Amino acid sequence: CYRGASRVGAERWIDSIAAAALVGECLFEGGDFRGAVTAYEEAMLLEAGHADWLLSVQFPAQPPQPARQRVATWGRSERNTMPGGWPEVATIRMRGTDPQEVLQRGGALAAPYDRSLRPQEIMRCLVIAIYRHAVLLGELGRENASLDAVAKALARRPAPPNHHSQAWIDVALGTACWAQGKAELAQPLLARGLVAGGDFDHPLTAWALIVLGRMALDADQAARAAKLFEEASYAAADFGDARALEESMRLAFQAHRAAGFRGVPPSIRGCSFPAARRSGGP
Repeated sequence: CYRGASRVGAERWIDSIAAAALVGECLFEGGDFRGAVTAYEEAMLLEAGHADWLLSVQFPAQPPQPARQRVATWGRSERNTMPGGWPEVATIRMRGTDPQEVLQRGGALAAPYDRSLRPQEIMRCLVIAIYRHAVLLGELGRENASLDAVAKALARRPAPPNHHSQAWIDVALGTACWAQGKAELAQPLLARGLVAGGDFDHPLTAWALIVLGRMALDADQAARAAKLFEEASYAAADFGDARALEESMRLAFQAHRAAGFRGVPPSIRGCSFPAARRSGGP
């Protein structure tokens, strides 16, 4: 998908942010951690190089609406929120060719046109890239040129003001601050970014909860971390995010054991039984 991503002239377009992050995930799953880190850094640098792209997105005027009922059957969220529904597809205006440049260098004239994209998916993949880069490198990755570049770009809050996309910026910037070891800056950003448009969860909510859970683990608050990871599993299920669901369940088990509890957390037990039945397991 990365090779087939769009280009504007010789430069990669913003869909390469998501493509690079997904390449990183494939390499991560295959055990090529060095290659994965390189792909995640590519995603971060692409975001830093196209930092203002959200300001060019023509979002549908439809306000967030309550989405379907909660998907998870293995437990119930204690957060007073509900999944929000927004149009998944938006458009972005692509500039045409400069007539003067065509006269000087040759080529064909092209008029400006609108292109469809899924902005929430690009932002979700960016957060995954920042998160996984930090998990793989730990403290060694805190002083990193790619991470520093994307953190500086996100700190400008390049999204429409008073818009639900500001919550995506909160989560991405909060994750970057956490990756830099700046927990005191990350916590309020992630907490604010949990909801968008009032009280609605969004596609990045699960990742915000996962990072908050990791911060709780770092602060020796294992029981609180376990609850945050459990909540992340509910948000992940609501938006069909299998990556976040897997990560939240794995970390929930680790936090459960770190808190001194035995056995398997009830939420994981309840989630695994339906999966086993669907796969023909016991």
